[in-house]
Amino acid sequence: MTSFDTLRAAKSLQDAGFETQQAEAVVGMVTYALSEGLATKDDVRELHNGLGALENKVAVLDSKVEALDSKFEAQFAALDNKFEAQFAALDSKFEAQFAALDNKFEARFAALDNKFEAQFAALDGKFESGFAALDGKSESGFAALDSKSESGFATLDVKIDAGLKNVTQKLTIYLGGIVVGAITLLEVLNRIFPVVPVP
Repeated sequence: MTSFDTLRAAKSLQDAGFETQQAEAVVGMVTYALSEGLATKDDVRELHNGLGALENKVAVLDSKVEALDSKFEAQFAALDNKFEAQFAALDSKFEAQFAALDNKFEARFAALDNKFEAQFAALDGKFESGFAALDGKSESGFAALDSKSESGFATLDVKIDAGLKNVTQKLTIYLGGIVVGAITLLEVLNRIFPVVPVP
């Protein structure tokens, strides 16, 4: 009885396209058949037919797996396209909303800026007119005060001049009286105590 190399047989089956478990199962059946005795032609034919049926089943399974793979690939591609479209739509929607919000905020900030500018301009105009009125009032007040001071000083100057004249007149009369009194006193003294001329 010829020895049967199970490892070589299994490798040959795997090289022919069998899965590892399938090759091991076939080698196991052949080994079992050989261990029971030499296989007859019918045994070999039956084994060959079994291998053919097994190959057919493997081919069917392969085609089913390929069909499932193609189906999953198509479904994944459809889902990917669907998600891409939805993400693109969401992205466009968010971009539009952000742009609208940005424009809205820009318009509000511009309106607030214009409002503040107008209010500051109005306040500036109000302060300018207030300061101008105050300046005019101060100028007229200072002018009136200056005129009043000038008039007061002129009046005071006239009064001082008149007072000095009056004092001068009184002083002249007073001094004249003193001089006249002194002369009179000297004459009286001269009569009482005549002055004797020195020889």
